Amino acid sequence: MTSPKGLFVLGIAGCLLALLLIPVQIMAANQWESLGPYGGDRFDLRISPQDNQTLFVYGFRGIHKSVDGGASWRSVFTPEMMKGNSVIALDFDSLNFSHVYIGGSSQGIWRSYDNGETWTACNSGIPERSTNLYVPISSLAFDSGGILYAGISENGVVLDPPPAWIYSSNNAGDSWVDADSGIVVSAPVLYQKVSVLLSRDAAGQMWAMVYGGGVFRLEGGVWVSHNGNLPTSALRATHLAHHPTDAGHLYLGTEDSWTYETTDGGATWTAMTLPGELSGLSVLPLIYFIGIDPNNASLINIRANDSVGSIEQPLFRPRPEQNQGSGLYTSFNGGAQWTKQSITLFRKVFDPSDITTGNIPGIGTVTRSTTSYVITGGYRSVNKSTDGQMNYDTITNGVNCVLMNTVWVHPNPPPGYEEIIYSGAESGIYLTSRQTAPAWKRQTPVDGLLYTWSFAEDFRDQSQVFYSTGNPAWSYAAQRGIYSTSVDCLNNPESECAPGTQLLADVGVWKVVTTPANPLKIYAACQEDGVMFSSNGGQTWNTLNAGLTLPISITDIILDGSGRPLYAASRTSNGDTSFDYEKNWGANQDEAGAIYAFNQQTQQWAQLPLVDAAVMALDFDATNNVLYAASVQGVLRSDNDGATWSQFAPWLIFTDVVIDPTQVDTLYASSFAGLYQSFDRGLNWVLKDESLRNLEINQLAIDSTTGTLYAATNGESVYRLSSDPQPRVGLTVAALDFGSIPVGFTKQMTFAITNTGDMDLVVQSVACGNAAFSILESFPQTIRPWKTATVSVVFSPLAAGPVNANLVVSGNDPVQPTTALPLSGAGTTPVPLVADMKVNGSNGPLTVNYGTTVKPSITMTAGDYVGQPAEYWVYVHTPFGTYWFVLGRGWVLSSAPLVCKSNLITNISPAMNLGSVRLPKGSYTFGFGVDTTVDGIYGPAWGDMADLTVR
Repeated sequence: MTSPKGLFVLGIAGCLLALLLIPVQIMAANQWESLGPYGGDRFDLRISPQDNQTLFVYGFRGIHKSVDGGASWRSVFTPEMMKGNSVIALDFDSLNFSHVYIGGSSQGIWRSYDNGETWTACNSGIPERSTNLYVPISSLAFDSGGILYAGISENGVVLDPPPAWIYSSNNAGDSWVDADSGIVVSAPVLYQKVSVLLSRDAAGQMWAMVYGGGVFRLEGGVWVSHNGNLPTSALRATHLAHHPTDAGHLYLGTEDSWTYETTDGGATWTAMTLPGELSGLSVLPLIYFIGIDPNNASLINIRANDSVGSIEQPLFRPRPEQNQGSGLYTSFNGGAQWTKQSITLFRKVFDPSDITTGNIPGIGTVTRSTTSYVITGGYRSVNKSTDGQMNYDTITNGVNCVLMNTVWVHPNPPPGYEEIIYSGAESGIYLTSRQTAPAWKRQTPVDGLLYTWSFAEDFRDQSQVFYSTGNPAWSYAAQRGIYSTSVDCLNNPESECAPGTQLLADVGVWKVVTTPANPLKIYAACQEDGVMFSSNGGQTWNTLNAGLTLPISITDIILDGSGRPLYAASRTSNGDTSFDYEKNWGANQDEAGAIYAFNQQTQQWAQLPLVDAAVMALDFDATNNVLYAASVQGVLRSDNDGATWSQFAPWLIFTDVVIDPTQVDTLYASSFAGLYQSFDRGLNWVLKDESLRNLEINQLAIDSTTGTLYAATNGESVYRLSSDPQPRVGLTVAALDFGSIPVGFTKQMTFAITNTGDMDLVVQSVACGNAAFSILESFPQTIRPWKTATVSVVFSPLAAGPVNANLVVSGNDPVQPTTALPLSGAGTTPVPLVADMKVNGSNGPLTVNYGTTVKPSITMTAGDYVGQPAEYWVYVHTPFGTYWFVLGRGWVLSSAPLVCKSNLITNISPAMNLGSVRLPKGSYTFGFGVDTTVDGIYGPAWGDMADLTVR
């Protein structure tokens, strides 16, 4: 975004306003609720050593806990631990099993002293790669004495000094020190980032497996190599497993050399028998996991990964040439023979507390653990067997960790359906209806892994829906495109529904757009191919790319009321990760892009000025001719067809912006730091809800009938914000304390009433409960959402002593119709003002001889009246008339009083001399008065006189 300085300042001011209002906003009711769908990538599961019904499952976007053996789950991941964080490691304190520690990809190490209910960061000594973002923690392990060790994973950021491979803490994580003495990465060729996996053997000894370094054991504070005769290629180790009872018996999985076994603590290693399915492969698959049944050490599970399968494991990924052999290999005789199952998993976890003995078809009678868990990705991410690993049931009730790209509410559902909701993810399409389906139904987008990016109404047929798919597509490129599917999938008795009919093939599509003005017209915002359209319901397709330079990634298209193109947005990324699995198909701050306007006369696109940052979504208010854009550098707004732009929060990545169809002045904008709302067509924004502040929201949808808002999140499934617009009273102060005020004086203080709700707040009255307090404003007043009204309160104590009261704000807030604001102050007896008039230093009466020089002067002690406005009057009554002393003029003869000066009251000391004169014989009276009513009318409240006789 090319931003003029003034435009940037407006953005700063708007964001600061939002941040200032956040504390007030939290006072409002939290209306967000998680809807599922359940599932999502889980990397591992841990069973509490003190209760086998207490489970923690963790991975991408957090931790879920179960206290009923996996029957139900709830998130125990706090907002501070979120924000792009995946949990990779977990361990229980060896001295107190209710103390749980986790390590993550970016937020460092956290601990819980109450079995996962509350968490505290403990990162002192762990290297930061940037402010509050830490090097990845790949593993955690306690030794038998309660010392905690943390293994580190490279993250591609060069730090000076470079981090240690291992850190240790002997004070429960309060501080960490380097503890990698002896660790060496010696393999000459590395394909993966170096990661350290820590573990304990049956004797409680600490081991470290280092990718590129092999196997080490902690001996006397130093890590000693136990690589024995391992070949160099085996130093690219990926998993280390221990025999359940024999400390010297270990298994080592490698990147491309299958698995090695040692029975003498690593002095010598032997390559294990290769499964027949892997014989003859030019490159063996990567070993990601080795599991030994604790109740039968001869039952070994090895998960091998190739590049065709899932690539979402957090540590090691297969290379492109590792394209065969993926599966779970199981041996029942210690590795002599293997059987293969073509399933994907991250971990298999055994509950050692119970055993079963029974027949396994094709194997025979086998004693083994009764209960085990299989952890994987997608909608079946957590699975449990209670029959000795024969059958597994999915147990994801409450595990809401699906990465949702999009959410959409059918605007005109067919008869018999209420509020059909669609959401798209890598693992498929999810849909639900509140009336007919209490849970989400899954629909496969294609036969493989293919992301669903958008949905659109079929205006020819209410029962049909269009959806678009695209990159990341892996090996399913031809199945990218646009599909038509029936909502009857909700009533399909099968557990899953077929993908529907493909209308556009081999084209990645970010957004499918339809129009009621021409039900046969379908537009496609393509990931590489610009803008495509069909005029016959998807039978044939054409391009509309004049003015665009291909390849170009179009993210959104806006149509006018006649169904013709009006605007389009673009970005640089087309979402294709290929093997670069760290490439973000979401967005980054530096990604370029543009907004284009379509000229109906020339049938060409023209780039609008000033916008050069990636734009993720558009929305257009045709009534008021306002165009909105969610960009990687803030929310953009133009009310002059894109000639100029205003910009909110240019340092935030925004992913979507939508106009509320039930009230067009209201907008929502989703970002990587929460949800923002505007009530004035995007001129000002506020953070909508603190509970979603740390979530990455990918897309928004609004039910056009009810106004209910839905959010598709990056790893937290779908959230719903119930639309029940109400006014809410918020006060900017908790109390007003006026302090001590002299009786007869006043003090004014102000506060603001803020409407933190979504509809107009009518403040009927603001009343004080004591006559000493009063307000200056008149009520009733109407306050628009997130606007404020200032109230001025005046304290005028009537007597000495403390005064307490409640100011009561009464309005139409249905939750809090009256709100009390405590008022306090104290009246004190005022210290009086003392005015003093002297002649020749005397208060009089005074007699002097004719010819004596007369020198009048005044002094004043202000008392409590310092700072009050006042008029000063100075005069002398003479046998010849009254003279008034006027500052700057001297003594002036006048039958009417003349003001000496008007000024704020202050002490007059030393004395102020009023000149010197020799007076004729006679009687004189000099006077000094102070009047706090500044009106030019003589009426002093305090004064003094001095009589003089000249003889």
